[in-house]
Amino acid sequence: MKYKISTSMGFWLLTLTVVCVAMTRIEGQQLQIKQFTLQEMTTESSDIVVAEIISANSHWNADHTRIFTEFELAVLEDIKGNITSGERFKIFQLGGSIDGITSFALEMPSLPAGSQSILFLTGRQAPEHGDYFIIFGLNQGKYDIITERGIKNIVRHVVETPLRLEEGGALLPLTSAIGISMDTFLAHIRSFIH
Repeated sequence: MKYKISTSMGFWLLTLTVVCVAMTRIEGQQLQIKQFTLQEMTTESSDIVVAEIISANSHWNADHTRIFTEFELAVLEDIKGNITSGERFKIFQLGGSIDGITSFALEMPSLPAGSQSILFLTGRQAPEHGDYFIIFGLNQGKYDIITERGIKNIVRHVVETPLRLEEGGALLPLTSAIGISMDTFLAHIRSFIH
């Protein structure tokens, strides 16, 4: 299998997405991503949902130079915005696998079919795709739901730093190894919605 690694930031998706917001500066070869607080993510996202990933469909762009993946998701619970419970929506991301080639972009969250997550979203529209969403803050905008013995907990895969609630505020010890209850996490989110 061939692998193509795409790290270019000059294509349309990254220029239209919150990557532009999330990128603070490039020093030499090191890209620094702004660490958003939960309050910033809540107020700056257009929509926040609990969703299940239904399917993924990768395709080439028109020039056959980049791979994009369209994900279909079902809303299990609407927290903020215009998407409602039971509705389906799309997320577009750079990267995917097609024609024996796998492409990925750094900081793009993994969205395996059948998984459930709390997602912070930003709505977009493009003539070739219609209405769709991107995940606000890249990996920072996806929180995995893990159910153990009937209890739902939230963990952060990939992002291994505690989550700050608000500027100068308390930290939630939320990593891939340490989770918190979904009810507690949703209560924190709802406290920032006006």
